[in-house]
Parts: sequence; structure tokens; C-alpha cells
Amino acid sequence: MTTEERIEELEEKLAKTPKNKGTETDLAKIKTQISLLKSQSAQRKAKKTGISAYGYSLRKKGDATCVLIGNPSVGKSTLLNKLTNAHSATADYEFTTLFAIQGMLKYEGAKIQIIDLPGILGGAASGTGRGKEVLSAARNADMMLIVADIKKPESKEVIVDELKKAGIYLNKAEPSISIKKTIKNGILVKSTVKQKLTRKTIAEILRIHKLVNAEIILYDTVNVEQINDAIIGNKKYAGAIYVYNKTDSISSQELLDAKEKILKNTFDADNHVFVSAAKDNLDELKSTIFSRLKLISVYTKKTNKKPDLENPLILKKGSTIKDACFKIHKDFASKTAYAKVWGSSRYPGQKLSLKYKLHHKDIIELCF
Repeated sequence: MTTEERIEELEEKLAKTPKNKGTETDLAKIKTQISLLKSQSAQRKAKKTGISAYGYSLRKKGDATCVLIGNPSVGKSTLLNKLTNAHSATADYEFTTLFAIQGMLKYEGAKIQIIDLPGILGGAASGTGRGKEVLSAARNADMMLIVADIKKPESKEVIVDELKKAGIYLNKAEPSISIKKTIKNGILVKSTVKQKLTRKTIAEILRIHKLVNAEIILYDTVNVEQINDAIIGNKKYAGAIYVYNKTDSISSQELLDAKEKILKNTFDADNHVFVSAAKDNLDELKSTIFSRLKLISVYTKKTNKKPDLENPLILKKGSTIKDACFKIHKDFASKTAYAKVWGSSRYPGQKLSLKYKLHHKDIIELCF
């Protein structure tokens, strides 16, 4: 029996098994066996074909990396050219971009790498065109910029579906699960929150993965699939912005109607941006990229000097003064006693400890 036939057999068994508390462990076993077989099958195919990020060097540069991904001819190359200093070939026919092309978006002092990937179609995750290569390359990015033609907004769903099939989850928080092997004492299950799964079921999932002695700590309420994903480690969680391009190709009323239809049943309207790359109408998109990457710009100043407003430190939202010290130089954190802060502090130049969380456009003066 082939792996595919075994997976099909287990999926049929899963469909026929009653779903209740009494069958919870049995269902978990079947789901875990399916996850393992699919993972093993994917690894074999990857080894056989040699596909990972074939042809694309996604070496990260700058403060963060985003990829432009979508169907052919949705205007990704024009977007790249207008957002960055890149010079990607553009044309009104499909498959213009044959290689990954990169540029650098400079915004609020941050340098954000934007990479234009070749267009993909439905079936990409299964190997249509060079889809597997593109999706594999996309896994390295911090954020996906999913581009669709405003006249064909449904193409966005095709891309989202292909990314999901490739194990890329968009705009979802990764469950907090800690798993570590131990030397003895079997499987120890701990949880900081209430779980729907029993400890017996969770332990059985680990045993199927051949984890005989291990400790698992669950900080979120999780399901079987999420535990399997955490053990196998083949899922990618990434932010996404849905970019509807070519708004200049329709009338104002048609654009209003399209927006209403697209956003009607959407719970994350802030992640949807409508642009015309040809007219360079991209200010909102640039702002959204910076915001969704959760970046902040922090300026520094020396004693009795004006702040350096040309070269800010780029940090993640929630970063502390101590994080800023490390960003400047690894030795500064141990040498700095406190910092004076202008901006988010209660009064200008307030003395604050290294634990203080900085805000966008704060000015800091390190004191040794």
C-alpha cells in the first residue's frame, strides 16, 4: 500500500468515526497518523525534486522582508518599482517575472525589503507551473503582500488557499506550545489554560510521534492539528496585507461597489488596501506595511546635542530601552544606567529605567 493510499484509508476511517468525548483519543490518533504520513510524503518529494527555494535567493536584508505574491498580470512588478528602487520588467502579458526581483522600501527611517515573486495559479501547492518553488520561497518572508486585480478580487482567495495548502497561515497567532525531550518519567502534560483535549489524548499524540519521555506545556487552548504542527514544525505563521491593484481601471462608483462587496463579511478590514500602482497612489500601503510589521522608529541624542532625526533605530513594537542599547552596541546595555526620554514620557527628558517600553518617534539619551 502506498503512502497516498494509506492516507486515503485513514481519512475515510476518520470520516466514519463518531465524534464525541468517548472517541476523542481515537480521532486524535487517526489525525496524527495522517499528519505524519503527509509530512513524510512531502519530505520525500522535496528530496526527490530538490525543490526548496529553487532559483530564488531570499537572503534577508534590511529591517524586515515582504513578498509580493499573486496571479500573473496583477501589477506586482509595477508595485515593486513604485515602492522601491527596483527596476522589474513590466508588460501587459502574463509571466513577465521569471525570477525573484528585490528592492528596498524606505519608510519612517526603516529599510523594508520587498521581493516580487513570479505569479502563481490555482494548484501551485501541488506543483502547477513553478508554484512549489514560489511558495517555498515565500515562507522566508515576514509578511505576504497578496496582490489581486480589482476587477478579479476573487483571485485573492485562490492565493490564500494555495498558501494554506503549503502550510502558511495568514494573520493568525501561532499557538504557544513548549515541547522538550526528557531523559525519563514518560510524558508530562502541563497547561496554563483550560484545554478541551484530555491529558491522556495529548500524551497519546506525543507517543505516536515517538516522544516517549517529554514535557509539553500549553499556554493556549489548542487542538490536535496544532499540537501536530508544533511537533513536526512545518507550518509558517505570517502577517498578510491584501492589496487590490489597478483601481484606476474602473469608475469611482464601481470602486465603491467593489470595496463594499469585498469588505462586507471581513473582520480585518485594516488589512485590505486599494491602490493604483500606475498612478503611484501608495501612501496608505506604505503606512500599512510599516504598521503591520509592528516597527517603530526611535531617535537618539547625545548630551547637550540635538537629536539625530536622520538615522533612527528601527525596533519592534514593545521594545525597551535595553533593546535599543543592544541595537546600538552589545556593550551599551551593561554600561547604561538609565535614559532620558522625550515623546511618550510624562514630561520631556524624564529619567527612565532600561525596562521602559519605547514608542514610535521617541527620542532617547543614554546616560552611563
